[in-house]
Amino acid sequence: MDKNIVALLDATAYTVKVYFKPQEYSSGKKGMQQSQYKYVSNIPGIKVGDWVVVDAPDYDDYGQAYDNAVTSDLDGLKICPFQGVPKLVRVCAVDATCDIEPNADKKYKWIIAKLDLTSYMTTLQRNSQIAGMIAESYKVTMRRSFADSIIGGLEHDKRVALMQLLGNKE
Repeated sequence: MDKNIVALLDATAYTVKVYFKPQEYSSGKKGMQQSQYKYVSNIPGIKVGDWVVVDAPDYDDYGQAYDNAVTSDLDGLKICPFQGVPKLVRVCAVDATCDIEPNADKKYKWIIAKLDLTSYMTTLQRNSQIAGMIAESYKVTMRRSFADSIIGGLEHDKRVALMQLLGNKE
C-alpha cells in the first residue's frame, strides 16, 4: 500500500515546504543553499511566512537521531503523536495541491498546527496603549507633585508672586 495514501486521497490536503532555521528564511542570500522540507497539511489558510508546528527528528550532541516517541492511551487506542519532537518552523512555500508522487519512497509527515498570533498581537497592541497612557499620567503626576512640593514650601506672598511669574493661578 502507498505510504502516503491518505494524503493522496484527501481532497483538502496540500503540501507545504518549511525551513527549520529562521535565518535561512529571512536572509535569502544569493547562492546560499537553503534546505526545504516538505510536509502535508489540510489546515486551511497556511501561507508563506506563517509559523507551523511539525514533528521532526531530534538529535543528541553527536548528531545521532534518537526516538522521543510518547505513547498515550486514548479510550483504549494506543497513539504515538510524535516520532521525534514538535518543532516550530517557518513556511517558505505552499502548493495548491498535494505534490507527492504515488508510491513515493518517503512517508511524508503532517503539519501538527498553525501558530495563530492574532490574540498575542492584539494583547501586545493593547499593552502598548495602556503603557503609553500610564506613562503620560505618570509624567503629569510627577510634574504636579514636584510643583506642589516646591511651591508648597513657600510663604503665601512668595507663592502668589511665583505663581503669577509662572502664569499659573493659585
